[in-house]
This record gives sequence, C-alpha cells and structure tokens, in this order.
Amino acid sequence: MNPRQLPLFSKNQASLRTTIWQADNYDKHLHTCRKGNRARHENARTAALSILGNACAICGITDVRVLQIDHKTGGGTQEGQKIGRYAIYRRVAQDSSPYQLLCANHNWIKKVENKEHKERLS
Repeated sequence: MNPRQLPLFSKNQASLRTTIWQADNYDKHLHTCRKGNRARHENARTAALSILGNACAICGITDVRVLQIDHKTGGGTQEGQKIGRYAIYRRVAQDSSPYQLLCANHNWIKKVENKEHKERLS
C-alpha cells in the first residue's frame, strides 16, 4: 500500500503513513537512521570529551581514539549497562564532577588496581 494514497485526517493516520513508508523502504530508512545515530553519538562524545578537557588526566594524551570516560569512584560498567553509553555523554554535559578522562591504558591500570574488573576463569 502506498502511504501517499491514504487520506490524511489525523495524527494517527500520519503515523500510519510513516510506518507504512518505513516498512516499504526498510533498507533506505535503516541506513538513514544509522547514519543519523552515528552522527549524534559522535557529536555527543566530542562534546563530552571537550567538557572533560580532551586529554588523559594522568599522561595528557589527546588522541580521541584512545580516550575513555571514567567514573572516578568506579561503577561505570553498571551505569553504562543501565542507562546506555549515549546517556553517559548527556550526564557528563549536565555534571562532569564524577567523571574523568583517561586513556585506555590508564583506565585499565585503574580498574586492575581498584579491582573494578571481573576475574576471568580459565
């Protein structure tokens, strides 16, 4: 069914037309959504890194590929699983005090020293 053939009388019918179009154009719609999501995620991450200083708090490295947002008191994995990674960027924008920016190496060193990671069974 072509969504343009449906008469538009209410918000529900507009929603139905949109849903039908999205189903008929699934691949195109999915590609567009993913492209937009990637851009939003990258913009939010860039803003959060900027708020936290764009450099590792320990060694000062500025390569954004290795910078990670760290919870100063631990618990970042649980928060990320609970609210999602994108939401953490928004929280950093609201209140950056419980977070710090660490490079991947220093983030893992901190996790091991503070026993914040799970031991793997071999």
